[in-house]
Amino acid sequence: MLKKLIGLFTLFFWLTLTSPISFALETNAQNEKIISDATALIEKNPKDAIAYYKRGIGYLNKNDLEAAMENFNKAIELNPKHAAAFLERGYIYAVKLNQHEQAISDFSEAIKADPKYELAFVNRGISYRKTNQFQLALDDFNKAIKMNRYAAKAYYNKGLTYEETGSYEDAIATYKTLIQVISPQAVDWIRLAKDRLRVLGVN
Repeated sequence: MLKKLIGLFTLFFWLTLTSPISFALETNAQNEKIISDATALIEKNPKDAIAYYKRGIGYLNKNDLEAAMENFNKAIELNPKHAAAFLERGYIYAVKLNQHEQAISDFSEAIKADPKYELAFVNRGISYRKTNQFQLALDDFNKAIKMNRYAAKAYYNKGLTYEETGSYEDAIATYKTLIQVISPQAVDWIRLAKDRLRVLGVN
C-alpha cells in the first residue's frame, strides 16, 4: 500500500508547493506590463531591489526561468535580506528545476530574513520531504501551524509526510484536523483532505 501511495505524491507536490505571487496566473499582457513598469523603475534607479524582484515575478509568470533567476539574483545582491526574492528563487529551484537542496538553502535564507515567514517554512518542509528528511519536514509544518492555526497547506503536507513514513493514523488525524479548523470556504483544501482520507480507508 505504501508503494502505491508514494506513487501519488509527485502530483500532490506540484499542487502544493507554490510561490506567494507567481502561483496566481496573470495574462500575458499583465505580465508584460509588470516587466515594463519594473524596467522603467530600474532605469531610474539601478539599485532598486524591489523593482528587480517585481520584474522577476513578471518573467516567472511567463515561465522565463533564466530571466526570472537573473532578476531575483540581482534583488538579493542589492538586498541580501530580501525574503520574498529568496522564496521565489527557492520556488524555481524546487518546482521548476527539481533542485531541492538549493531550494532548502534559499527557503532558509528567507526564514533568516523573516523568521515569521509562514510560507517559507511550508515550502522548505516540502523540499525536506522530497529529500527524505521527514522529521525536518514535520518540524517546519508544525512551526507554520503554530504561526497560523488555519494554515491548510501546512496541515495537508504534514499529512502527506505522515503517509510517506507509514504513520497512517497520524495522517488521518492531521487531515481531520485540517477539515475541522479551516474555513468551509476553503473547498479545495477540504476536497484534497477528504480525498486522502478515502485513500486511507476513512469515509
